[in-house]
Amino acid sequence: MNQKSETANKTIQERINESEVVGSDETGCRVNGKKHWFHVWQNQFLTFIVSSASRGHNVIEEYEEYFPKSFIHSFYVSDCWASQLKTKAKAHQLCMAHLLRELLNFEKSLQDSWSVKMKELFYRAIELKHTMLAEDYQNLPEENCLANIQIKDKMLYLILQERKLAMNTLGIEPENDFITNGIIAKV
Repeated sequence: MNQKSETANKTIQERINESEVVGSDETGCRVNGKKHWFHVWQNQFLTFIVSSASRGHNVIEEYEEYFPKSFIHSFYVSDCWASQLKTKAKAHQLCMAHLLRELLNFEKSLQDSWSVKMKELFYRAIELKHTMLAEDYQNLPEENCLANIQIKDKMLYLILQERKLAMNTLGIEPENDFITNGIIAKV
């Protein structure tokens, strides 16, 4: 690390490390003609990027010196890459862009209706989020709460329906009842 930028880099690292939400990803690049990876950690305002010849978890471990608390106080948003999911965090959240891309792949390759419905549901949730102001997160308007409950109920219903279909296909009899807002589903 360049001495001139060391203070700024440490400040960025500390602020990202203290963030409630941290996003992380990696992307391939060429360095002197060889495959390398840019690893990125970011919060709403700051981004920290390093380059490495490896895409593996060892890079994340190597940079624990930059993030000494790991991310035990943060919700860690990433793709499904095993290296990212191994990172110590308060909780993990899969990146919505990656989830939507996976659903699109399912839709194209499997041509199933579940992935189409789930994708539409995610887009509705994103639209709902865009209607919210910062203060809405503390004092959610009743209509947003109800819409959120309806979205969660619909997601649960779709998941349960898909599971029930899979179980029936395998000849397994559902055993447990789940109840959500008056909907009873056997799984």
